[in-house]
Amino acid sequence: MISLKLWLNKTIQVLFLTLLLAGCQHVSAETGPNLRRACLTNNGKDAILYWIPSANSCGSFRSYHIYGRPNSSSPFQLKDSVSVQTQSVFTDPNIGVTSWEYFIITHNDCNGDSIVSSDTIPIDLTPPSVSSLDSVSVDINTGSVILGWTSNKTPDVSGYFVFRVTGSQNQLWGSTQNSFFLIAGTVPQDSVYSYNISSYDSCGLAAASLLAHSTIKLSYLLNECTGEAVLSWTGYAGWNSVKGYDIVVDNNGSGFQIIASVDGNTLSYTLSGIKPGDVIKCFVRGWSADNGAISSSSNKHDIMIPLVKLPKVNYLSAVSVANNSFVTLRWISDMKGEISTFRILRGLDTFQMDEIASIPFDATKTEYSYDDKDPKVKVGDKIYNYKILVYDNCDNFSGSMSNISNTIKDSVIQLTTDANMLVWNQYNFWNQGVGFYYIYRGVFLDGKYNWAIAGSAKATETSWIDISPPSEAGNTGVCYYVEAFENPGNPLTASIETSKSNYSYEIKEFTFFFPNAFNPFGINRKWVPKASYVNYDLSTITIYDRWGQRVKTITDLHDGWDGKDSRGDWMEPGLYIFTASITGVNKRKQTFEGKFIFLR
Repeated sequence: MISLKLWLNKTIQVLFLTLLLAGCQHVSAETGPNLRRACLTNNGKDAILYWIPSANSCGSFRSYHIYGRPNSSSPFQLKDSVSVQTQSVFTDPNIGVTSWEYFIITHNDCNGDSIVSSDTIPIDLTPPSVSSLDSVSVDINTGSVILGWTSNKTPDVSGYFVFRVTGSQNQLWGSTQNSFFLIAGTVPQDSVYSYNISSYDSCGLAAASLLAHSTIKLSYLLNECTGEAVLSWTGYAGWNSVKGYDIVVDNNGSGFQIIASVDGNTLSYTLSGIKPGDVIKCFVRGWSADNGAISSSSNKHDIMIPLVKLPKVNYLSAVSVANNSFVTLRWISDMKGEISTFRILRGLDTFQMDEIASIPFDATKTEYSYDDKDPKVKVGDKIYNYKILVYDNCDNFSGSMSNISNTIKDSVIQLTTDANMLVWNQYNFWNQGVGFYYIYRGVFLDGKYNWAIAGSAKATETSWIDISPPSEAGNTGVCYYVEAFENPGNPLTASIETSKSNYSYEIKEFTFFFPNAFNPFGINRKWVPKASYVNYDLSTITIYDRWGQRVKTITDLHDGWDGKDSRGDWMEPGLYIFTASITGVNKRKQTFEGKFIFLR
């Protein structure tokens, strides 16, 4: 309200100015200028006035006269005049002090020379009242941060400054005339964001900022193997206290629902029962203890346990007996699985199978092998079945199981003295099936087997008759094994796979013939016994002269005796005596004695 002294001072000056105007008989009824505000500018050096121009219906506007004084006890002085009716701003430079007061008089020619005066206003130095945030929240759909507050009721409030708070620093982030503010482009799942606001008036004077409010940052730690996700979040900062937090979850598109609530001091919760393939969307909502209607939502997380990517191929390509002593497995798997191990199972049937080995998955290869050298495995006595199971990274069976394949066990049946029958079981579950079987026959001599293909059989056959077994049975007897060949055309393997059986032996009683004479210069140049089904490695013959002196011990019955002593000198012709220790392929041992004549 203008003081009486100020009113009188102003009235006298206006009256004085009116009398100076010739021809002015009365005050115009025209509307005067509406002086809105006087503000400081240029760091407080200048004053700037804002007004709403006068209404001048008669179109005879002449000028605005701006008056001011440095304080309320000083007289007003004409600062300047403006001849543009639409002008609404005036700057009074270098005012020196901030206590200036201003008013404006409009001059026009309506009904003669008329003047109309505005109100007198001081420079505005008082900021509006303080505004404070109600909440800072995250939009769970967009990730934007939403600030909300109650509108400031101070009449001269023009808007609000929004500050981003980092440590003790306030960074101006924007301004608005609304009671909310949206901040896009944040990553609320990575950081806690803090904000504050300050109301400002038409002169740009800002109120102080109160306590900053911060977003709730939600994090989680997922254990895919147990199906649990531990949620943890930062407590809401800005309220006097937090009443509590709701855990809000959308389970596989069922819609967001509150599944649990905790008190304001609890900042974690465990979600359980998450299965591979589930999509769990969740966020946390905090509630103010001061005003139960005010809340703040955290960022949202989508928690997923992906379905295990199994190898498209898990194929047991071959089960084969190796060296008549152990079983070799080969299998194929592609490189794109998300798995940890292959588990090998073995059983005497396909129903009861036990795990015998675990082989790590290797993302760099497609072919695997394993040798089952378990001493309990007797390849000549039993048939063994195998299969491969795939286990995921949580060490759980993934559901992927290979085909089941088996060893081939064969055995020999002696039909007659001149015929042997070999029988075996079929090999099962190749992709293309068995094409045929080869039958191999061999003898063990000089520390190795000498094998040759003796015959073949169709895929449906499981026996073969050897009608002409060799008379030379080696050290172990006539030996056989079967090899199965896969039909061609398997798209999973680069070559035709095979599977070998154990070795089986035709074991008979040995036979032995000792010559009664020889002549090194005749037809029989050596004294060589004739035998079959004898273990030559375990058999020896010692030759003595007629006086009982040892001449030579023969360790290789195939070489016999050439008539020379151990020094290489010829022995005298005559009668010689031998003793023989013979072991058969059936491991039965027998001793012989006899005589023969050395002729020369």
